[in-house]
Amino acid sequence: ARDEAYRAVLAAGGAPGEAPCTDCRPASESAWIARVTVAGRIRDLRKAASPDFIEAGDFVYILGSPSDSESNTAVYEAVRRGVSGRMVRSCRAIGAPGGLVFSIAAACLPGGFGLSVLLDDLPGAPDEIRDLLFGAEGARFIAGIRREDRERFERSFRGLPHRLLGLVSRDPGIFFSRGARILLSLEPGAEGYA
Repeated sequence: ARDEAYRAVLAAGGAPGEAPCTDCRPASESAWIARVTVAGRIRDLRKAASPDFIEAGDFVYILGSPSDSESNTAVYEAVRRGVSGRMVRSCRAIGAPGGLVFSIAAACLPGGFGLSVLLDDLPGAPDEIRDLLFGAEGARFIAGIRREDRERFERSFRGLPHRLLGLVSRDPGIFFSRGARILLSLEPGAEGYA
């Protein structure tokens, strides 16, 4: 089921007139590049963040900016403090393949959650919609925060690139919009949705 959802996400990223991805393989061997965003020793597994969203009602933020390399170290440190302080409940690096769309879908699908993602005013966002949705961006994360931790979280990220994307929903549809325009929707029952 996850493979089908993965193919649906990748297929949605194709340019008009392109054939959708059916085997989810890169165009060339060099297209797959292993990248480790963050690695470290976890001393207390109870303090680790899940890569999947935990609960409906959690706030979802995008953290970091690919165009602001000066703040990367501070963003990594703030994420580390947020996770170890149990304020960041879920956290996932935005990477290849699939960029923001795949990262959001991968965080929603295991729990059957949905999310309406508002893409307005994202820090360091590319101008091209395809790059915004599917681009692999270093030094960027999505994080789920409990409602009661929002103020504390906002204080800990003051001065660092971050933006609220939306709230985790019990309704399993995933929508990406800019302004009033929905750019992409992944809905249950649609072809390829798991």
